[in-house]
Amino acid sequence: MPSNPTVDIRPSNSLFRLVLLLHGVVLVVVLLNSLPAWYQVVSVFFILISCLYCLSVHYFRASTQSVKRFRWVIDHWYLECNDGGCKATLLPDSVLSDHLLVLHFKLMDSGKHRYLMLFNDAADRGELRQLRVFLRMIMPQLRAKLY
Repeated sequence: MPSNPTVDIRPSNSLFRLVLLLHGVVLVVVLLNSLPAWYQVVSVFFILISCLYCLSVHYFRASTQSVKRFRWVIDHWYLECNDGGCKATLLPDSVLSDHLLVLHFKLMDSGKHRYLMLFNDAADRGELRQLRVFLRMIMPQLRAKLY
């Protein structure tokens, strides 16, 4: 079995481009529709606020909820956030692919959920490879508990 993975998350240029692209598409759609001017202004305002929020939480990791590092500790995950650390369990609806990991955690203390979207450039290549190998080994067990 591979050793316990520890992943230090860094800003991902792929995630930055995705956030800008998606918000840009919505912005263009709003501006090209024949909506009243006041509706367009309000929509543009909220789209820009949403873009800034997504970038601050997921790219710059400036929010108190942002996860900066996570690691496997014996029987649970430990997430290190800006407001401290917490124990979490990985839920079986997490998605693994070669270019993207979407990890869904449930915090043990509060029951709240945290999602991590990790592109290949979001962490060290070796750390991500170790994490993928580890997750491919434990995901069948997580999914088996679901049924």
